[in-house]
Amino acid sequence: MLGAGLLCQCDDPAPSDSATPDETSLLAPAPPAPEERSRAPLVVEPEEVQLGVVAADQSLLSSFEVRNPGPGSARVLNIQGSCDCLGFDYDRRELAAGEALTVSATLRPRKGKGEHHVHATIESNVVGARESEVHFRYFLLPTMEFRPSPLSLGRRMRGTTATDRIVAKLELPENFAVPTVTARVPADAPFQLTFEPPQVVREGHLQKVEVGARVSLDTSRLLAPFRSRVAFESAGFATKDLLVTGQVHPGWYLEASRVKWGAVPVGESRTRKVLLFYTRDQAPEILELSCPHPAISLAWAAQSGARALRLDVTFTPQEPGPVETVAQVRTTLSEDVQTLELVAQGK
Repeated sequence: MLGAGLLCQCDDPAPSDSATPDETSLLAPAPPAPEERSRAPLVVEPEEVQLGVVAADQSLLSSFEVRNPGPGSARVLNIQGSCDCLGFDYDRRELAAGEALTVSATLRPRKGKGEHHVHATIESNVVGARESEVHFRYFLLPTMEFRPSPLSLGRRMRGTTATDRIVAKLELPENFAVPTVTARVPADAPFQLTFEPPQVVREGHLQKVEVGARVSLDTSRLLAPFRSRVAFESAGFATKDLLVTGQVHPGWYLEASRVKWGAVPVGESRTRKVLLFYTRDQAPEILELSCPHPAISLAWAAQSGARALRLDVTFTPQEPGPVETVAQVRTTLSEDVQTLELVAQGK
């Protein structure tokens, strides 16, 4: 019985390691379709665009090529910048193997002085190909700054010396040549501007540049309060305006050159006070305080605690409508007449 059992075991067919063709086709993964095979990404040339030194409000144009390495055709679906400061213009046509297209890129620098790095991702219609990237590097110049800003030359007495100083401040990369700073002064400006040699201090990879300038006011004649803008320019920097204000008086001046009431009902009175300041120890007297308009009345008195007289300007409209007129003031300090613009509305 034992021998028969052994014989029976030996006669059992051995298990087969092979499968039928139909079983093989069901178990093995299907070969990838031609378009799904691993493809090289689109080639970007150059992969990094160096834009150099850029002003804050300067838009930069550059370009790069996108080439299809093959073997099949390809098309750029989208170019997505890492920030909204990047924009792209390109042809969305199909590229044959080995063919390239040029992409125009516009960069509007982000805020924040110093070095910047942004990039863009290029997507194609090729399944299985990874995205391509292009990188942009630039150094953003800060805007030109002034100390002080605005520049007030103050109220100067006729015939006195009147000079002041401003400093234009720049920051540059360490290998950047220090540019010349120039200024466009309006032809009718009552002052002159003279530049000093630039002072450069290096801090790390930066150059901190200060350019001083002397501003000399012409005090040989009377000047009503003025506001003048000087345009400062330097290569690579945006033009920056500096407001300059001042006045030249004969030893006395009005604290304001214009008085405004707004709308005042007919028959009612509204009074505005304007101070007349003087520079001498003894208070002057008013020789003339007049206005031709019948709705305007004027009076003056000493102002305690200050080298000043108080002018009371009263508007009493007799009829509706706008009023624009001028009051004239003259004192015992000089023969010069100063004017006060008056604007009101009767209702």
